[in-house]
Amino acid sequence: MFRILRPIKHSITRIHPPLNSHQTTFSSLRSNLHSSALGPKIRSSTSTRANQQETPIFNPEHLSSFRHPTPSILPHIAFCLGLSTAAFVAAAQLTNDDTKQRLANLSLSSRIFQTPQDAITESRIEDLITKAKQFVRSFPQTSRWPTIVAESWVNLNEGQRTAAGIIATCSLVFGVWQIPALRGFSKRFLMHHPLAQGPGKLVTHLTCIFSHQGLLHFSFNSIALWSIGPATMLWLQHNNPELRSTSRYEFVAFFVAAGLISSLASHLYTVLYTFPRVMTGRITRGILPSLGASGAIYAAFAVAAMAFPQASVTLIFLPFIPIPIGAGFAGMVALDLTGLIRGWQVFDHAAHLGGAAAGLAYFKWGHEWFEEMRKSLRSSRWESQEGNGIPSDRNEKKVTVLK
Repeated sequence: MFRILRPIKHSITRIHPPLNSHQTTFSSLRSNLHSSALGPKIRSSTSTRANQQETPIFNPEHLSSFRHPTPSILPHIAFCLGLSTAAFVAAAQLTNDDTKQRLANLSLSSRIFQTPQDAITESRIEDLITKAKQFVRSFPQTSRWPTIVAESWVNLNEGQRTAAGIIATCSLVFGVWQIPALRGFSKRFLMHHPLAQGPGKLVTHLTCIFSHQGLLHFSFNSIALWSIGPATMLWLQHNNPELRSTSRYEFVAFFVAAGLISSLASHLYTVLYTFPRVMTGRITRGILPSLGASGAIYAAFAVAAMAFPQASVTLIFLPFIPIPIGAGFAGMVALDLTGLIRGWQVFDHAAHLGGAAAGLAYFKWGHEWFEEMRKSLRSSRWESQEGNGIPSDRNEKKVTVLK
């Protein structure tokens, strides 16, 4: 699971003058002064492909005379925290509505012979089977593959189905990256550049979560989400005192919020630490945009490591050596801390660490806060009914979908 820093030929915003389109360093600027009276030409942040303005650089001894608009942080903080809160509020309301509806539709026998939690869990499975049958019947009787697809989908647990939905979303965004005609759009709106100006760039905090430009990047994050996501959802479903029909909405909100927090962490680190040092010459590396779901996956990894400390995992680069999940998580955090301190630029280490911190915080306080939010949103009589929060074994049984 990796969040990638992408060097792009035509970036959204350029620094004057430490960074040009090829991430020019101060040393190269000095050498270029001896070969050209005006020095290299760089793009203005307001120029377009049709109208590229040429800006001469000045003597490096007067670098302090250059000014670049200081990247903002308050709008980014407000956007990420506000959207995260909205996601959790929506998830809490959707969970309440779904649970209330299923309770209202329970049969008399279910109310008598089953606990409320077991009854609504079975109701959800029955609805899933009904939809699968409808899917199969929408195809000719001679087609066998719809039955295979439907049975495979039903036999996945809820965590796997939710992870599959997120992976499908990421695959659509990955497909957009592969269309040459949309490459300019992708660079502007599917990756987050901390130096980009304008309110329209705030949305890239959200879009970059589902964005992967390279096949290996997309594949690794998909495998990691498929492995870690169901374990995190299992903990969400089993560790709540309130009656609920599903944890899907909470997990999606958690995934989006963790992705936003990780993107915000990367933005703040760049603006508050890297950018001032680049402008003063203390750091000569470039400032690059980033993209990827690994910040959100790191958060899920943190929850799983805390919830199931006895579990073992195999890391992508050590696929044949199982290690305790806690050690694996600690090792990944140590690697990102090292990368942040050393200034490595292949991965967005600040985003990884931000996602890990978000996951640890959610394990400690977030899930309980989500349940309190559900309580505050309830307004009908069903709120007095409480289950044990543990789904029955029927949720994991194998089912055959018949035409």
